[in-house]
Amino acid sequence: MISSFPRRYATTRRFSLGAPRSFSVADDGKTVMFLRSDGGEDADNSLWSVREGEQPVRLFDARSRDAAELTAAEQARRERAREQAGGVVSFVADANHSDAVFVLSGNIFRVGVGGGVEELASTGNAFDPHLEPERERVGYVDGATLRVTDGTTDRLIPGTDDVDGLVSWGSAEFVAAEEMGRGRGFWWAPDGQRMAACRVDTNDVDEWWISSPERPDAPPRAIRYPGAGTTNAEVELWVVDVDQGPTRKLDWTRGEFEYLADVQWLSVDGSEVIRCTVQPRDQKSVILLDIDPNTGDADELQRITDAHWVELHARTPLQSDIGVVMVVDDGLRRLSVDGTAIALKSDATDLTNCNVRSLVGVHGGHIIATVTTDGTDSIVASIAPDGATELLTEPGLFATAASGGGTLVVTTARADGDTATEVRWNSSERTPIESFAATPGFECTPSFHVLTARGLNTSLSLPANHDGSPLPVLLDPYGGPHAQRVLRVRNGYSTSQWFAEQGFAVVVIDGRGTPGKGPAFEREIWGDFATKVLDDQIDGLHALAATRPELDISRVGIRG
Repeated sequence: MISSFPRRYATTRRFSLGAPRSFSVADDGKTVMFLRSDGGEDADNSLWSVREGEQPVRLFDARSRDAAELTAAEQARRERAREQAGGVVSFVADANHSDAVFVLSGNIFRVGVGGGVEELASTGNAFDPHLEPERERVGYVDGATLRVTDGTTDRLIPGTDDVDGLVSWGSAEFVAAEEMGRGRGFWWAPDGQRMAACRVDTNDVDEWWISSPERPDAPPRAIRYPGAGTTNAEVELWVVDVDQGPTRKLDWTRGEFEYLADVQWLSVDGSEVIRCTVQPRDQKSVILLDIDPNTGDADELQRITDAHWVELHARTPLQSDIGVVMVVDDGLRRLSVDGTAIALKSDATDLTNCNVRSLVGVHGGHIIATVTTDGTDSIVASIAPDGATELLTEPGLFATAASGGGTLVVTTARADGDTATEVRWNSSERTPIESFAATPGFECTPSFHVLTARGLNTSLSLPANHDGSPLPVLLDPYGGPHAQRVLRVRNGYSTSQWFAEQGFAVVVIDGRGTPGKGPAFEREIWGDFATKVLDDQIDGLHALAATRPELDISRVGIRG
């Protein structure tokens, strides 16, 4: 029933439980791994694998192990990742996906595609395991220390155990994890004998205290939190030998930069480099540094600047057979190869104002990315270095993808229907991946509008079978940067539709500052997160009401 929606929305974690997620495709394109629970109210994800011509196989059933209470540190990590599920919430596989490692209840497990689960470390406080390239060992973080295990011998990497409790090795500091998308703090070298590892010192970071409304009897918990304008954590980057410990401190700051946004240990043209993505404190530039792990010498590979800020994008920079691929803001949000921006072109679709949403991967000399033509959709596209673009999914939907070895996993959502996922193997065969997610139990049928001279994307949800009479208006925006609401995804409107069924005309307006319409639209709110955001809600409401008599603008409320 409609009246049960709030409870259903909570128990299904916004209808996300049971849906396949976290897809990873092997480098050879022959195996896909993913997470999925067994139902719409089952929070325990299992790890699954599928190969071409076969049905998905469960590699690990999280319900086979008793779950322990999460530590405060793990709760904080999951909150930063906006993780709502349990069981296996992330995993890391080797290049061809014959093995994968993951954490459950603070312990490290390894599972093989051929079967068999091995518990590698039983500390209760372990996280972020990563397989040594082409070998048996696994590196992981245990509390504040960096460790390595082969399943038989588990040992601390020498020199990565500081006595000071405010110093850690191998993990990301708060700013990197919360704001920059870097959730890890160590990276294996291709030879498997060394790592690049962060040493994080929070001694000079302000101390804050957090109490729990759920546990008024529990004492408040101390954390080190870098408030705006205060001292950040000191982040060092070291070359660490697994047997000898830290051997060389790398100067990534160069007296200019404060944020270490990304690290990759790569083999480029036969030479090993540690590629660092760094930013100064004002975040008006992004710099790629290639550092020689043997000498510490650093070369600046690329510098991107902007008068407002430079956006960080997942999976970039990407070293590929066509060069270094980035997502850059060049009037539009574009792809670039070795610093040269690509203009998308297609004989079938007008891509003049098309913006890139995300970089998926590179295969066979083509870049796989998601793009948007109107700001509300997301289209998977194959893009040649000269800009020739083939759309792999339809406009007017919202699609996401994962890729590897020419194989694509495509998830397509609709505003008025179900979400579907399929593996498109490099042989052109297709395998559907079933979803067990619950649905709202009622139809979501928003109408979409583009309002005012600013082109504000807007949705309107009305009660089912509404007779056209005036209704009080409920504005239902997010109204801030980075989060977009007006998308062609049904689950994005379930709450709006539920409010509509209570007798409202529910209006969602993506004003200036929201993604999808290009960098200039996002940067309109620079220096003022309130005035223009509110103006767009007011102007958009009046523009919509001028064409939709169902909106009674003498009665307007707002939530969010």
